[in-house]
Amino acid sequence: MTIRYYILQAQYRSTLDISNAALKASSIAYKKLLNTYLSIPKLEWKQQETVNEQMETEVKKYINHLYTSINDDFNTGATLSAMFGIAGYINSFITNQRNHHQLNFATFQELCSTFKLFFTEILGLKAESFEDSKTLIDLLLQIYKQAKENKDYEKVDQIRSGLKSVGIVVKDFKDKIDWAYDF
Repeated sequence: MTIRYYILQAQYRSTLDISNAALKASSIAYKKLLNTYLSIPKLEWKQQETVNEQMETEVKKYINHLYTSINDDFNTGATLSAMFGIAGYINSFITNQRNHHQLNFATFQELCSTFKLFFTEILGLKAESFEDSKTLIDLLLQIYKQAKENKDYEKVDQIRSGLKSVGIVVKDFKDKIDWAYDF
């Protein structure tokens, strides 16, 4: 997927200059988008009385930019740029920096479904060997949570460092524990 992402960054008619540094940067960028993709099912939408019109406009602008860029001679570089704009919104919703409940429900659904559509179907990106790993990671996070509640900080550190060594970061929030790929 890293190589696919790297190729998608360039215009399809341009020459690619492959280097280790470029592939490492592509790996980091791919994992950021992957983490966003994996976070979408965790978002729950609840009706709010007020809709933030500015946020609505900005989100719709990014969604439109995705379609405009892909239709502009298959400009995948610009498409990936717009994907990061949308990822910024989704990630700010996950971390509670922005309130996604202030979006109209239709806009919220369009934001999430468009990101998933472009990530998987249009750009062909996916998580490699994820389903088997997810069950194991979730089990480790349950043990992590129990150890934290029991103030067994040695075990907490052991689990955190063990997951870090295989490229997984434990993310502690006020009300939950989650994980993401390390980059």
